[in-house]
Amino acid sequence: MRRGLARLAAAAALLAPLCARGRVEAGATVEDAALPALDGARRPLLAPDRVNVVVFFRAGQERSLEALRHLAECERLLAGKAVALAAVAPASAPRGVLRAMVEEAGVASPVLLDEADALYGRWELRQHPVVVIVDRARRVHAVEPYRRIGYCDAIRARVRFLLGEIDRVALDEALRPPRAAMPTEVAGGSAGRWVKLGDRERARGNCRKALEAYANALEADPRNRAAHEGMKACGVEGRRGDSPSSPRPKP
Repeated sequence: MRRGLARLAAAAALLAPLCARGRVEAGATVEDAALPALDGARRPLLAPDRVNVVVFFRAGQERSLEALRHLAECERLLAGKAVALAAVAPASAPRGVLRAMVEEAGVASPVLLDEADALYGRWELRQHPVVVIVDRARRVHAVEPYRRIGYCDAIRARVRFLLGEIDRVALDEALRPPRAAMPTEVAGGSAGRWVKLGDRERARGNCRKALEAYANALEADPRNRAAHEGMKACGVEGRRGDSPSSPRPKP
């Protein structure tokens, strides 16, 4: 019996270092790395004593640009907290394209360059964009694949949980996806979701999509004050006929 336990302990000791080099998943420990940055410096991937949010993106990909916009939103919402955010792109990507994406998205966090995709391969990631959230002990808390709606909300909730600001119940509630509306459906109780989507798009400077969302909110609730104010902020009076005619986004 003792010999069996000793063998298990020895096997565990041999496998432990591999966890730091293998596929990143919840509970795995990751090692820090120094990577060249877009600004010409060389920077650590992980900041000590902080929750780390690392966004892997790819040049010239619309989904990656949208993920960077979510990152910029998270920068504003998490300002002043013990969290470090960084973006990582393949070092082979054209620097001009990367700079244009970062500028368009409004990202202020460091942009690191993954030489020969070594980090991406060592962590065995399989898609772009993707966010890896690491706690203060360098354990992976979550790997968040990209989603168009509520991406920053999910990242922010996970960071707040790791900082002890919310409990598991509140985290689970924040991560629960909202019911998606069908293109032909505007449910009576969905005005708030449309307003939230409109506010998000307006903050990004995309009034066209914001107007679509506000108009859908007014169809659900014609007296919704926030929707009227949002449309006025985009220079349009709050009437359904003033909205663009393209298909509605899903809140």
